[in-house]
Amino acid sequence: MFVCVSTECLPDMPLANAMERLAELEFTAVELDVRAEGGHLDPVAVAADPDAAIAACSDLQRLRPVAVSFAAPETPEMYDHFTACCRLAKSLGVVTMVVESSELGTPFNGEIERLRKLVAIASGMGAVVGVITAAGRMTQEVLRPLRFRRTFLRLGVREEGAPDLDALCEAMGEAYLGRAPYRTHLIPGALDVLETLQRRGHRLFVLTNGFDTVQRTKLDHSGLAPFFSDVFTSDSLGLKKPHRAAFEAVLAATGSTAERAVMVGDDLECDVVGAREAGWRQVHFNPDGERHREQIWRTINRLPHLLELPLGA
Repeated sequence: MFVCVSTECLPDMPLANAMERLAELEFTAVELDVRAEGGHLDPVAVAADPDAAIAACSDLQRLRPVAVSFAAPETPEMYDHFTACCRLAKSLGVVTMVVESSELGTPFNGEIERLRKLVAIASGMGAVVGVITAAGRMTQEVLRPLRFRRTFLRLGVREEGAPDLDALCEAMGEAYLGRAPYRTHLIPGALDVLETLQRRGHRLFVLTNGFDTVQRTKLDHSGLAPFFSDVFTSDSLGLKKPHRAAFEAVLAATGSTAERAVMVGDDLECDVVGAREAGWRQVHFNPDGERHREQIWRTINRLPHLLELPLGA
């Protein structure tokens, strides 16, 4: 369950009226729908007059924008329109751009190339791209190689230096699925800590960025699954840490509150800072003594030290 709604839900209302209505329904976060047909904002109009688009979004009725959804026909101008919508998102403090996956039957390489261009544009403005899959559209099996392509691009590997990059990324995606879920080495003390926390009455959940099937298989084969009441993945939520909405979605689904929640993680930005910004207490598992300037609740360098902390609300 999400405390988030898309303006696409009220397509027949002017944007200002839709925002007012959504606020009346007590939603707190909103996805702005920008699409060529039927959207409150048209990609062509956003590109032609960015200031007018920003002005149209100026009165959000206390709603916090968390994403911009983009849908437009694939024309030579589409990437310019997407760029303009990324600028709109940046002006609103939004870091998530949502696009549709292509229809089934679309050539694989063509879809990879389209998403590669969109990711490159968004990354240049500090945004990430989320992809919606649906009946009749391509699924995560097709989209998974993008993760590895993104990694290569960040490492400075370009098409001209790796002409078979698409094939390599696809092969790595298959290899990842075949191997990663079965790498089950545990941090020393993990089972004892989980048993103790469970015995003390703490409800335990997993919030992780990753594919749902992979993460659940990993938990099952490592023997950790019985300790956790549920698993929340970016794949199933449609949201990634450190996005505040991911933490809020977990609270809504578990019936908990930010004051009672404690996030334990080793990723300073995604786990710790993300939890802090969502109002949770944070425990940074920092076995290597990573230096930083973030103000956080607690730091531990060995997992059993978690049991010494005042975790009760």
